[in-house]
Amino acid sequence: MKTIISYTFKALTCALVIFLLVPPSAKAQENTRVLKLGTTLIDDNRWIEILAGIGTYDSHDIVAPNWGVAAGVEIGGDEISPKVSLGATWLGVFTSSLNLNYYPKRGHRLVFTPEIGLNIVKLFHLTYGYQFNQIARFEGGTAPTRHRFSVFITIPSLVFW
Repeated sequence: MKTIISYTFKALTCALVIFLLVPPSAKAQENTRVLKLGTTLIDDNRWIEILAGIGTYDSHDIVAPNWGVAAGVEIGGDEISPKVSLGATWLGVFTSSLNLNYYPKRGHRLVFTPEIGLNIVKLFHLTYGYQFNQIARFEGGTAPTRHRFSVFITIPSLVFW
């Protein structure tokens, strides 16, 4: 029980930090659909993520802050992990996000991953994250690394739907 409270406290703390880092949306910004495609290498396994969501987009100022929320899946080997992500770009080049994954093949584990990194024109992102509450897939197996390096693109998908 103490572990659950500890992870919940850490996740809420990370969420609070991200909400403080997400600046207020500018008046010129519009809500738009977003497609997020990415890849991550964790313990020699390549994971691919595909998420769709909604976020802000400022067509007049490329360095204006943006935020978004998306849901989708991460696929790695024979595992599929549903994922929800809350993210932001700020100060022109920084990216932050808070992710929640569900791993049905890892004891129905919920994993929280705060990430921070850099972006290029709000489309290309390179982030580092730390996974809280992650465990090995098989009991007694080697514990996976909690460090996560991701590369992804976010596409304002006005033309997709």
